[in-house]
Amino acid sequence: MAVSSIEENVEDIAKEWLKKFGVKYYTKTESVNTEIDTALINAPSKKGGTGKNFPDIKCFIDYKGRKLPVMIEAKGKKTDLEKLNVMGEVDNYNKDDSPNYTNIAKYAVNGAVHYATAIVNGTDSYKEVIAIGITGWKEEKTTKIALKVFYVSDENYNVPKQVGTYEDLSFLAGAELDDFMDKITLAVNNALYGETFAETTDASITFYTADLYEHNVTLSYEPATDEDENIIDR
Repeated sequence: MAVSSIEENVEDIAKEWLKKFGVKYYTKTESVNTEIDTALINAPSKKGGTGKNFPDIKCFIDYKGRKLPVMIEAKGKKTDLEKLNVMGEVDNYNKDDSPNYTNIAKYAVNGAVHYATAIVNGTDSYKEVIAIGITGWKEEKTTKIALKVFYVSDENYNVPKQVGTYEDLSFLAGAELDDFMDKITLAVNNALYGETFAETTDASITFYTADLYEHNVTLSYEPATDEDENIIDR
């Protein structure tokens, strides 16, 4: 027996949360601003065609001089929250690096990341965007909700990075916003170092953007042993 989607109900729940937490939002067909609207129009649609992109809900985070667009995509089945690859990453690309429009269209997180990437790539003003996928389903007489939040930025090469774990959208405003912004991280991966640290390419360092914002940062490493120094000198 096919499971009915409750997508519209999930979208309404998300809007009610935003109203409750005092976050101004834009519906699917409402204009955000010309720059973002144009980026969404010019990007391939989530099904791969030339049609416009219509995130279910759009809003902004205004935080200490930073303005981050937030793209929210809703689905209505338990299985439709996200599609990840074997590495645990948002699976929006095929092996040949072409977009996986099947995943983008079907899953909430994948669709939200698609919209976020379109904005990062298609605007000059918005180089960091929050992507939120949310889905829901009926369990007996109760509506269950699941959501995930990802940060997409030009500095992080558009690689979506999950931010925290949340049960609603309260983190977008008020006292929880400081903590949320602290959790947005920039990962400095092995591209800075090459093959180091026991000849693995898995080396990474994570910084909190709250610590880096408007600061000049110099990275240095002092080898702990002669063996470490020999690895670096190679």
